Amino acid sequence: IILFIMALLVLLFSINFIWFVGFGFFLYVAGYINKIVRYRKISELSEYNINHPINSFSEISCYNCNSTQIINKGLFTVNSKYRYYVCSQCGTTLYRFKVI
Repeated sequence: IILFIMALLVLLFSINFIWFVGFGFFLYVAGYINKIVRYRKISELSEYNINHPINSFSEISCYNCNSTQIINKGLFTVNSKYRYYVCSQCGTTLYRFKVI
């Protein structure tokens, strides 16, 4: 009977573990899709230049604080080809760019 209980516990644990891994995978995919959807909502560089013209020094600047200090970030990793640009002073997301 002890072997039966141990086998039942192993089966129960493995089912819970499968649900745990499945739920973790679901959260990972949901986060991945959420990043892509948010990335596509950011305007591209050409749209950004139309909506927010270049300043008098021929530099792209932040529309929120007029800073010209802009950093680029990868969407998934540091080396990601999907890039978005952020103002380093106020943290406003400015535009996106895809590296070919």
